[in-house]
Amino acid sequence: KQYTPATPGQNKKLPQVIPIKMGLIGKTSRRELVQPAVVLEMTEEEQTFRLNNISEDCVPSILRGFSAPVILVNPHQTEEDMAFLMAYDSDPVTKWFASRALATPIILSRASQVVANKNVRIFEQISGAYIDALRTTLTDNTLDNALKALLLQLPDWSTLSTHMKTIDPEALHLAIRSVKADVAAALKTEMAKE
Repeated sequence: KQYTPATPGQNKKLPQVIPIKMGLIGKTSRRELVQPAVVLEMTEEEQTFRLNNISEDCVPSILRGFSAPVILVNPHQTEEDMAFLMAYDSDPVTKWFASRALATPIILSRASQVVANKNVRIFEQISGAYIDALRTTLTDNTLDNALKALLLQLPDWSTLSTHMKTIDPEALHLAIRSVKADVAAALKTEMAKE
């Protein structure tokens, strides 16, 4: 389903042509199940695409190579799916989007806790799925170190602030700092090797 917000003088927008480059990553084999990646052309407001002869359960890798300048909202992909894509997808853009999708709610949750209680300094443990995806990224010898560094970076202030109703710079700063510290502590062995 696609949605384009209204603009002055044009309340109803017609559907856009959106090229969606897509792959499927096997959950068991951790390999590409569709070779080469498929480009689906979305031309209607809402469309369904079916891919046949898929040999195992898989995780869809959508908008590979940033095939369209859109904001992807996929309520069906779980945290585990995003961690899987970050760890095993071959597409660097999808890996990057997945790393952002995993880190953003963690930081925003911590920022909300700081807003509610300025003295809070102890937060929930970061999910194992995110830490495991980061660990897999760090220990993957096939990945370029520049890509590893990019995947380890947390979302910046401007990205995070778009998800906040009221921006509290101190809360955001403390949340980012705490996530960096927790990630560094969880992955100190792997980081020492790199």
